[in-house]
Amino acid sequence: MKKRIFMFSILLTFINSCEKIRNIVSAATKDETTAKNGKMSFSVVNDKMIITSLISSQKVDLIFDTGASNHSLNDSSLFVKDENNQRLKMKTSAKTADGEVKTYIGNINIETNIVSGKNSVASYLPFDFGFCRNYKGLFSPGYIMDSEKQMFLNFAENYVEVGDNFDLKSFEEIPMRKKFSGLIEIKMKVDNKENWYAFDTGADTPFIQKFENKKYKNDNYIALGGLSTIKLGKKIPNRNISFYRDVPVMLNNNVYYSDISNENEFISANLGLRFIKNFNWIFDFKNNKLYFKKLNTSKIIEPRADINYGAKDIDNKLVVFLKKPNQNLFNLGDVITSYNNKPITIDNICEVKNELNTIYNWENLNLKILK
Repeated sequence: MKKRIFMFSILLTFINSCEKIRNIVSAATKDETTAKNGKMSFSVVNDKMIITSLISSQKVDLIFDTGASNHSLNDSSLFVKDENNQRLKMKTSAKTADGEVKTYIGNINIETNIVSGKNSVASYLPFDFGFCRNYKGLFSPGYIMDSEKQMFLNFAENYVEVGDNFDLKSFEEIPMRKKFSGLIEIKMKVDNKENWYAFDTGADTPFIQKFENKKYKNDNYIALGGLSTIKLGKKIPNRNISFYRDVPVMLNNNVYYSDISNENEFISANLGLRFIKNFNWIFDFKNNKLYFKKLNTSKIIEPRADINYGAKDIDNKLVVFLKKPNQNLFNLGDVITSYNNKPITIDNICEVKNELNTIYNWENLNLKILK
């Protein structure tokens, strides 16, 4: 794990001094983290896998993210202080779907049923997960991957298990490879085109990639714009995304149908949790093999509700963060201050957000907006 963290840091960092290199090596060589056989439960909330971990003696909720190369936290107080009374040591940068973000490398003490250790290398990321999602960051299974153990993602009973020899009866094998950065890719066919897809439980989409086939396009469900939540307090237009429905997807010789999100600026093709959660998965990291079994669900993907606008809690405010391009009543970044003559408060922001995101047309709603 130390070698992978060290190399990952170099990939993400523009290093201009020997001192910076020494800082990275220092952070990595103190790492005493190991994967261990055990089972840990999770819950699926808004298409996120949520686990509870003990970090710096505090119980925190984290997103279990196979798309994260190392642990990442948005609370600097959870990091361990070094001999110089410093929590965050190495300034670096990381590429995300919303662009490049400045970050730091430090150490945390972590304890779960499947991973534990002192001075685990972690990144500090200034993400705002929002008041309605009180998550402290991302849990990476990188230590499990490097241990060459097996990992079982059981979505039938909602647990992650690490072990050495799981029962593979009724499972099928699919090609898998581990990237140098510590990410996992699997080979699939989408619309009869074969490609490698990043296995990303941190993504709340089924698939996102560069995709264009008008045969599957739904004109009532396309081109939503959005806002980044990284640079708080600033209105930063996100990418336009087009949606395609009921696209044939093949795992081995099995055909399923799924939504595809087209993102022209997205570099890699990602397989997200809205598809992943319909299967059980066993990763054999020692032999580089992946096994899957379809769960008994009626449809592989239930389409999202068709909406003209979307609301999100950002900086404890309710913000318009999604809109179709032909909608002009509200703008991205507008703050919703009142709904049905009731002011938006900490007590009702989550309830109002959830209700607005099920309503197709906002024209006749009694909304007050702060531009």
